[in-house]
Amino acid sequence: MLAGLGMLAGFGVLFAPYGFAGHGALQAYFSMQFGFLRHYGVAVSERIPGVLLMVFYGALMAPVLVAWVRRFPPGLRQEATRRTLILPVWFLSSFPATLLSGHAFDHYFTLCFAPVVLMLAILWKEGARPSTLSLMPLLGLSLVCGGLETKKNFNIARDMAHVDYAKVARLVGDAPVLNIRTYHAVFYRSDLKPFDVYLFSTHIDILFGDHAWMRYMQDLRQHPRFVIAPYAGCARHVVEAPVCQWLQDHYEQVYAVNIPHRHKSGPNKFSFSLYRFREQKDDEGS
Repeated sequence: MLAGLGMLAGFGVLFAPYGFAGHGALQAYFSMQFGFLRHYGVAVSERIPGVLLMVFYGALMAPVLVAWVRRFPPGLRQEATRRTLILPVWFLSSFPATLLSGHAFDHYFTLCFAPVVLMLAILWKEGARPSTLSLMPLLGLSLVCGGLETKKNFNIARDMAHVDYAKVARLVGDAPVLNIRTYHAVFYRSDLKPFDVYLFSTHIDILFGDHAWMRYMQDLRQHPRFVIAPYAGCARHVVEAPVCQWLQDHYEQVYAVNIPHRHKSGPNKFSFSLYRFREQKDDEGS
């Protein structure tokens, strides 16, 4: 009963801002989540890589779980046993979440690694850790992935150093910015306000598929003061022709950055072009 009340209280705190906002904000939130997740999930035939990844990570973490179970006090009625069950239940309940979307993304398994790390730390402290041999695959993978992620972070920092996020912030000010398939880092680094509720570069494509350009046109007809798009997006055909024509007719480029991709030809995801609405020209045309 206490756990149930705690869960309800937690949800109440999380969703209270939507209740204060009113105007059906809470209903709109769940409606948008349902619509997006329904389109985000992959077909059953495409879920095999995700299942194989789950089996792989599960096998790597199994020695820690087995060692933890061995230290259970006898009798499930004992309070010590119930406390001991919290971490493995957390671990086991996280696995279904990694399969919900069907995408085989490594970062989903952070949900599972968190309780395993806690269990391993406690076992190590108590001198009851699994054998070194059984932990070698997990430790080896952690070292390799840690090294790769560290290198990736250095590359990201180097790429972002080419972007003058302060200048973008000065140019835009408080005006909302429409994002057309541009990596969202610029919104965080320059503290920009999104014009459309869907911010990430793939959100609108996931939701609207081949009709994504129509959503962009719907937004553009509302004349957002600023638009951000992939660098040379029209020339590279990553932005549809009607959207490109509208940008050409009604907007002027005020900032652009081209950061070459390390492994492919063309710019990488941190590259973008910033456009500003040409109010005078639009007024004359109208």
